Amino acid sequence: MRILVSILFSLFLMATPSVAQEKAHYDHKDADVKDKPIKELKEELADINPSNLEEAITSFNAAKKSEDSHRLTFYAEHLYLFVEKELSINERAKIAMLWLEYYTLHSDGHKSPEKPYLNTLSLLKRNEDKNHEILSNMYLAIGNFYLKQVEKNYSRMQEVYFNKASKSYNRLIKLTKEYTPKNKAILAAIHIEIGKNYYFAGDGYEALKHLKIGQNIYAAHTEQYPEQLATAEFWIAKVRLARGKYKKAEIAMIKALNILEKTNPNSQLALSGHAFMIQILEKQGRREEATKHAQIIGASRPFRPDQEQIPLYRVPSIYPSNASRRGLGGWVMVEYTIDKHGFVKNSKANHGENLKYFKDAAVAAVEKYRFAPRYEDGKPVSTDNLTIILSYEMKK
Repeated sequence: MRILVSILFSLFLMATPSVAQEKAHYDHKDADVKDKPIKELKEELADINPSNLEEAITSFNAAKKSEDSHRLTFYAEHLYLFVEKELSINERAKIAMLWLEYYTLHSDGHKSPEKPYLNTLSLLKRNEDKNHEILSNMYLAIGNFYLKQVEKNYSRMQEVYFNKASKSYNRLIKLTKEYTPKNKAILAAIHIEIGKNYYFAGDGYEALKHLKIGQNIYAAHTEQYPEQLATAEFWIAKVRLARGKYKKAEIAMIKALNILEKTNPNSQLALSGHAFMIQILEKQGRREEATKHAQIIGASRPFRPDQEQIPLYRVPSIYPSNASRRGLGGWVMVEYTIDKHGFVKNSKANHGENLKYFKDAAVAAVEKYRFAPRYEDGKPVSTDNLTIILSYEMKK
């Protein structure tokens, strides 16, 4: 049975990927904006607004191919306006969500879709032919929208948006219990999704509350939903780590990895779990214990000499006080070796700007980094002649 929390729809006349999907390794990341200022764009598009639904669809698809976030938001809005006039309430709801998603990515200068979206939601609730899956997704989408506004607003409006998100999520949970009372897996998936959204919004308390509900449901059906349970444990560990609860984070992540070791040890989730275990153990000063996890990651991926080596664990470099007093900035290129355990060895700095002020701090920081070692013939080996650049810029 399809999980209600998916916000992907096969929209009429087009297949539109969800721009709200989280990226690989679960990082929360905004789209790059390389487009014209919105005022200039609106002036340019003023005379070519779509005049009917077909033109709106064509314009939207063209904007989608160009990956122009301004145009996507502009034409998603027009697409919604024509759907509002010409199509069913269910199709209108789908496009309302589409507009909401693109607005969340790039909203500068656009009219907020919140009010027309809520109007569509209200009409759908009262409609006798309503699709409950679409209605559920609408509650989830508007809840996500409000939490995204929390990230963008550092004012008293944050509490307002948190409350609005909570109300939307509670309605979603109530609807799910009403229309799918026997399928607890759907309810669990919804709680996990909500928990992840709270995590990204920086509310660890609400994140844990929902993640634990999902975890408990899956734990009662471990044989049927092992990887879903592993996912719940993984996210609980991430929240614990973010809150500095390293022991509790370790317990949850070990549970997740134990499950994944039996079901899908080479999955992205499993590798991400090992990466987070390195962070958890390094935070506790247990560097040797983290070696196993660094080597598992190294053994799972081919090594290319030209690829950038991304630290699995890093610490911020301390800004030297003598440079700070002088108001200096600069950069340092650190040369180093990654040994077979993923530790940094033989680090030195011979190139950079204002090198004498920053070299010691840069080298000291890089020596605390942790990497996945290179593997040859199934065995971990050292890699020499690697470089990384650390930049130092005075805060204004």
